[in-house]
Amino acid sequence: MKRKVMIILIAGIMAIGSLSGCVFTSNDEAETYRHAAAEAAKQAEEDETTKQEEEAAAKEAEADEYYEAGRAYRDGLDGKEVDMESAYTNFEKAAELGHAGAMNEIGYMYDWGIGVEQDYEAAMEWYVKAAELGSASAMNNIGYMYDCGNGVEQDYETAMEWYLKAAELGNTYAMNNIGWLYNNGCGVEQDCEAAMEWYVKAAGLDDADAMINIGYMYREGDGVKQDYALAMEWYLKAAELDDATAMNNIGYMYDCGNGVEQDYEAAAEWYLKAAELGDTAAMFNVGCMYAYGDGVEQDFEMALEWYEKAADLGNANAMNNIGNMYYNGYGVEQDYEVALEWYEKAADLGFANAMNNIGLMYDLGIGVEQDSEMAFEWYEKAADLDN
Repeated sequence: MKRKVMIILIAGIMAIGSLSGCVFTSNDEAETYRHAAAEAAKQAEEDETTKQEEEAAAKEAEADEYYEAGRAYRDGLDGKEVDMESAYTNFEKAAELGHAGAMNEIGYMYDWGIGVEQDYEAAMEWYVKAAELGSASAMNNIGYMYDCGNGVEQDYETAMEWYLKAAELGNTYAMNNIGWLYNNGCGVEQDCEAAMEWYVKAAGLDDADAMINIGYMYREGDGVKQDYALAMEWYLKAAELDDATAMNNIGYMYDCGNGVEQDYEAAAEWYLKAAELGDTAAMFNVGCMYAYGDGVEQDFEMALEWYEKAADLGNANAMNNIGNMYYNGYGVEQDYEVALEWYEKAADLGFANAMNNIGLMYDLGIGVEQDSEMAFEWYEKAADLDN
């Protein structure tokens, strides 16, 4: 019995001894194991990082794809027809994937009622989301809403804060807007020198609006010595960027002989270039050139055609002139009723001349029953706007 016990004890000791051999290794072996474990952990971390980066890149690529599709539907690019509903849908999909640019675009659609019902509150929400992701365009748009009081109480100081944030990120629209606030003393003390500095910053980054504003300051002598040559120089720079407003302004300088020899033909050419790019002021000006025969052969039908194009795009001046053509029977059969309709359309847009014309019709009883009281009301409305 003792032998059996002894054998069992020895076996037990041997078993314990064999386990001890697995635990106590040499220092070199232990370091090898530790290094291998560290390398395995590092590789696993790198693999996880790579996987996350690949997933993020795929998500970003998908978002970009939706964003570009949205732009294509909005602007009629890549063979797609303009479809605002599809544009919105694609922008929304991109936004859901975290695309700041798409969020800004949705905000813009709500801001201006493009493809959706205008909703300033929704616009602001989307702009803020985009701004939080670093979108300078969204920051500028938030500033503009405060600048104009669209959906929020007008607040030039808050507008300036947002414009400055966007400008720090290189947004030229914001730089130009800061210049405008200084130029007009809105939310800040009027400072034409500071305005010019900001305009020049934006213009240096090929912002055509800023170039036009610089041109305007020189043309009008606004905070600087009046200099038509410099005004023309800046307008021409903007025109080289295919800016229609600049082209129209160049036409105006030739039309008036500001710093250049008066040249109605050159004026008409520049007005036409701008009009073909959709500038409503230029369309109106082309209409005037045809109406008066300046630089072109007088043609009332062509004048009316261009006035109507401008009027269709909301130009009140053109609406008033269409009214004048019907009132006087220029190129059309004289029709006081139609004239009054056009004057009223222009008046609804706040055009003082049209209000005065309506007042005159009531005053003289032309096309309407004579009504001195109504005449006075319209004259008063026009006078209030002129003041």
